[in-house]
Amino acid sequence: MLMARIPERKRDEKWRRLTWALSGVLGASFEGMDPDHESFGWIQPSVTPDGLMWEGLPYEPTCTENLTPWLAVLPCSDRLGLAAVLMNDEASKIAFAESEFFSLGLLASVTPIDTGSSRMEMTARLEIQLPSNSIVAQRLLRAHSTGGYAVCPAVDAENSKIIKSRELAPQPVLVRRSLLRKDEYPDRLRAEYALEIRNILRDKTVTVTVFDQLPFFLRPLWYSGGRQMSNLKAKESSKRSGIEINPTDHWTQPTRFRIEVELSPGEKWQMTVPVLKSHIHMKSYSYACEKGFDIEAAMYEVRIGEMRIHRGFTNGLLVMLPMPDFSMPFNVIALSTTVLTIFFSGTYRVLAKRRVREKRQSYEKVNLLKRLMR
Repeated sequence: MLMARIPERKRDEKWRRLTWALSGVLGASFEGMDPDHESFGWIQPSVTPDGLMWEGLPYEPTCTENLTPWLAVLPCSDRLGLAAVLMNDEASKIAFAESEFFSLGLLASVTPIDTGSSRMEMTARLEIQLPSNSIVAQRLLRAHSTGGYAVCPAVDAENSKIIKSRELAPQPVLVRRSLLRKDEYPDRLRAEYALEIRNILRDKTVTVTVFDQLPFFLRPLWYSGGRQMSNLKAKESSKRSGIEINPTDHWTQPTRFRIEVELSPGEKWQMTVPVLKSHIHMKSYSYACEKGFDIEAAMYEVRIGEMRIHRGFTNGLLVMLPMPDFSMPFNVIALSTTVLTIFFSGTYRVLAKRRVREKRQSYEKVNLLKRLMR
């Protein structure tokens, strides 16, 4: 997941440079977030009204291969500081690989200075879920209680926070979305988009805003009062009962929509929209065409009054599309070359025989003249 607050001026160019830079720094496929990427051009960044750009790659989870470049960003790497406590031996990396949850992060902020220049501050974050009896967890507990480790002198501050799983605070709302098959239609031709929002708080009314988008090959059929909203133009924006829709151009741009609902304590809100799945060109498929397309998570914000109290993300989606016959180019090429070979061999045989026959006739004429001259 990549989130950045970028000014509107040259926003796309700055986003493109940021994705390619992070791709090299963290050893991850952030370049797939580039809107001009050849294989993942259907992945487009989303922008909130306050200028926050965000995008996700649900098909690539964090793994230990990203840990080495992340450690290289730290001034002392894994030699000093908390990183040395976590990465003390090879068993630590095995514990990271076997953990149920593992997350790496970089937070960068730019602060203007009075002299006209600016200062950038970067914070590296690591989250991991470990059993309490593991070696890494015990080592971290001792370092957290006694502070007995060598601090990296090149950083301003290092801190750790240990939370037991039962002490995690519940989220204020529950947001679920799905894209499942409708019974009367094939899975690869049509589906139903469902969104459910539930206020878990028992004593407060909240306002939930969901920012979501569907790629151009998914065409939601919006309804309002029983009437299908299928005549929306590509650059129009319509508001229907707290839903703001920016339709797709059916070529590259996704369908972006924002949903804002107000829920009283314990209230639940649901929405279902039928979705058509379009046929796309075979070059738009990735290397694993039979796997389907991974759709990024939707972002939601929870507010009480004007104060935002929570920002979260939903689950990703896996979409199966009608697949073309990927073997057809090979079949056409094989058939065409076979026909061409047969035609060429037959033509060559006819022309070669004709030339041999002409040479033989010419040779016979020469011999006849020689006999006559004798």
